[in-house]
Amino acid sequence: MTQVFLSYAEEDRERARALVQLLKKKEWTVFWDRDLLVGPNYRDALADELEHARCVIVLWSEESVHSEW
Repeated sequence: MTQVFLSYAEEDRERARALVQLLKKKEWTVFWDRDLLVGPNYRDALADELEHARCVIVLWSEESVHSEW
């Protein structure tokens, strides 16, 4: 089971990457969409990861507020 599910806007990818690296240095398992293959089950896979994560971190930004996700 993933410990952390990271949600962020695509425009904030570099900030998200920095956070993922920091969390992994602390030996936390992190799921972010870079771990997914794009395909017909993309939304289902995201929902499954979100449901089973122990916690969720959301990177709020101007871009994330306006994202459809």
